[in-house]
Amino acid sequence: MQTLYAVETDPGMKDTPGKTTRVLDEKLNQALEPFWVSLSFLIKTTQYAVKDAQMRASKLLVTQEDREVSTKIADNTLIKRIQENKPLLEHLKIPVVDRMVNEEWVRKIYLSLIADPAYKAYTETPAHTPASDLKILRQLWEQHIQKNDFLVELLSEELPNWEDDMDLTQLSMNLLFKQPDQLHIHQLITEEKRDFAAKLLQAALEKKDYCMQLIQPKLVNWDMERVAHIDLILLRLGLCELLYFSTIPTKVTINEYIEVAKRYSTPQSGQFVNGVLDNLYKELAQEGKIHKQDHRSKP
Repeated sequence: MQTLYAVETDPGMKDTPGKTTRVLDEKLNQALEPFWVSLSFLIKTTQYAVKDAQMRASKLLVTQEDREVSTKIADNTLIKRIQENKPLLEHLKIPVVDRMVNEEWVRKIYLSLIADPAYKAYTETPAHTPASDLKILRQLWEQHIQKNDFLVELLSEELPNWEDDMDLTQLSMNLLFKQPDQLHIHQLITEEKRDFAAKLLQAALEKKDYCMQLIQPKLVNWDMERVAHIDLILLRLGLCELLYFSTIPTKVTINEYIEVAKRYSTPQSGQFVNGVLDNLYKELAQEGKIHKQDHRSKP
């Protein structure tokens, strides 16, 4: 949707072979930026425990509390396995991570974490166990990074798609926790997903005139000039899925585009997209133009 909108609203995008695909790749890569930022904060916060202990030990007047600062989380077995995943960590060397992940925020997250009763319980048991190491990292990610209101506000300003891509970030973090030393970037946005996105974008571009011929008669009660551009793009994408992607169930397509319209367009867009796509489906199905694979189990 974002790529199609960029292509059709930017005059410089027209008649530029290959640029559309590059824009799509850029959008997909940008969708992973919140994950890279989150991962970097996760790693650097655990490492900050060592720095905290060193700074406290170097004070002129060292208290008993200073002497007892735990560095256990820096030796977290799960973090060590993540750090062994060199190909994954290479992707942290990008401008957005350098810009966003600074020591001031790492310190704030760390201070929030060590005030958490769950962290105290973790440090009171010297031994590392896979379960406890995983639990404290999830606590760090879910409660002190993902739900840190001040951090989220900052990231939302710097990364416009932070909230939009949070589902992908959550999924990626879950994959990371399951296979920290084996997770590959292609598992985050698979080749299958990239291929689907490219084919759907191509269909929406190549079949634009045909799609609009089908859509326009359904807009008799709507002023075309007042219909949101995003809504028309969503209708075209949805119609292409109905016509040219036989493995995607009709109900899934319509429901997904309703939700996207609600999220990205006007308050009335969900109902509008629902009504138009549903009418298009019924008409095209009656004409025998919709061909979907039967996903029900066969005896």
